[in-house]
Amino acid sequence: MGLKSHNLSSGVQEPNCFRTLKPYELQKKPIMKLSQAKVLCITLTVLSMASDLRSARALEVQTLLNFELGPGTVTGSLVQGPDGNFYGTTAQGGPMRSGTVFRVTPAGVLTTLVSDQQNPAAGLVVGNDGLLYGMTSAGGALGGFGTVFKMSTNGALTTIAVLNGVNGENPQSGLVLARDGNFYGTSPEGGTNSIGNVFRVTPDGVVTSLVSFDSSSLGGGPSAGLALGPDGNLYGLTQFGGAVGLGTIFKITTAGTFTSLYSFQLPDGFVRQARLTPGPDGNLYGTSRDGGSSDMGTIFKISTDGIFTNLVSFRGTNGAVPLAELTVGADGQLYGTTQLGGSESSGTVFKVTTNGALTTLVSFATSVNGFQAVPRAGLLAANDGNFYGCTPGAMFKMTPGGALTFLTSFIPLNGVHPQANLVAGPDGNFYGTTRDGGSNDVGTIFRLSTSGSFTSLFSFSTTNGSAPQGGLSLGSDGNFYGTTTQGGSNFAGTVFRFSTNGTLTTLASFGGTNGASPQCQLVAGADGSFYGTAPQQGANGFGTVFRITTNGVLTALVSFNNTNGAFPDDGLMLG
Repeated sequence: MGLKSHNLSSGVQEPNCFRTLKPYELQKKPIMKLSQAKVLCITLTVLSMASDLRSARALEVQTLLNFELGPGTVTGSLVQGPDGNFYGTTAQGGPMRSGTVFRVTPAGVLTTLVSDQQNPAAGLVVGNDGLLYGMTSAGGALGGFGTVFKMSTNGALTTIAVLNGVNGENPQSGLVLARDGNFYGTSPEGGTNSIGNVFRVTPDGVVTSLVSFDSSSLGGGPSAGLALGPDGNLYGLTQFGGAVGLGTIFKITTAGTFTSLYSFQLPDGFVRQARLTPGPDGNLYGTSRDGGSSDMGTIFKISTDGIFTNLVSFRGTNGAVPLAELTVGADGQLYGTTQLGGSESSGTVFKVTTNGALTTLVSFATSVNGFQAVPRAGLLAANDGNFYGCTPGAMFKMTPGGALTFLTSFIPLNGVHPQANLVAGPDGNFYGTTRDGGSNDVGTIFRLSTSGSFTSLFSFSTTNGSAPQGGLSLGSDGNFYGTTTQGGSNFAGTVFRFSTNGTLTTLASFGGTNGASPQCQLVAGADGSFYGTAPQQGANGFGTVFRITTNGVLTALVSFNNTNGAFPDDGLMLG
């Protein structure tokens, strides 16, 4: 009957005998006159289509596990909601890499509440109605200049205003609630001169531009948020402008009366990203990322009438590069963080008196529970008397005495960004790697059952390797063998052995003549050794082919020289 198939536009296979019935034949002959063969052919076609549909359903992909991205890096201080939980924002991260609004309970339960806004500005503020108010630096129907939103503690978000590029554009920091019940903010762009402005937002979403900066006497590019001073006025910073072009400190009333208080000088530094903090003595306190005697940052104070004093110069051992605002503790001292410095150069938590006496409370370690990343956010003085803060990898609690407790990780502990294929293990499960994530955010090894039961078995720590991209290879001894692209003693990648019980042994480190940054899956040779390629370094700088024995002897067999090839990115295949 000629059952050779042809493709229909729907993608269903059509037997060739269908073609024997031409359109003009249908016009000439009634359907009842069709031959028995043609009727049988049509019947077979329907049955074939039904069979194909059943096969398609049988081959449908079933998702066993979704690797989920973390909320991202927190750059603004947390806020405590009326429910006692902590709330914050990230400008990037989340499933769409456009930022998140998240909640963390005092017990450390993390929930991403919103992930469909475009780049939330740093920090939220609680309104008089108990709702949380914030901004986004992009989005909105008027050209993507940013929005203002309010949100309940269960994550129900309502956009109340859309910035239009004049009344605000690309806000980087959150709002402040003034005594009149309205919110006030800054944006480094927008205004009549397109270099920033100060604006007011009512709880109903009416936006009013108060001051447009001019880059000279008024300053320009305010990225830090405003602070509510003890006199009810608002205080802020600009990035540039002023007497010598290094930015200013200003005061503005809620009616829009503007006063420039101070023009930063060269010893004061260049970059100030955090809002000012009203101190217990009526002055306002701030940080500079650079400047000071060691050019590692400063803490300064300014009175409401413009008297400026540099209090602390960071010098590395006591911290370096403060990026966040300060917080007043119950003892009247100011608490804050530095991004770098301390005993392990990974940042600090400090307290400082109003006359500049600084005490380092915490020096962050580089590899413990997500603290490996340096802190960029400030602290929140919570109702329980403790301080809460964030590193890019984690949220922590700190007592006033400096006792630190890890609460939750912002890093996907299951791993994220798997780059390689799964490999069947001797136990019938599948094994694989992720390039990022894990407790140190440098990759993991995991096990997955055929039913989708997932177990994270190992987190790399840079010392033993990081960022694995090649799949695992099963050895005759029942262990897995693999490579990492980074980490190890030379920071150029490693070869490792891994057992199904979670034990990892680093067999060799790359770097130099044996190659660097292997991205490949190893292949087992007939001699029991494993073979692979490294796309970098080697004797000629063009990569290598190498052999690794199961006891860790690494040998470069070929160093590419450009004539015979260069930069091998993929692995080998056994002939």
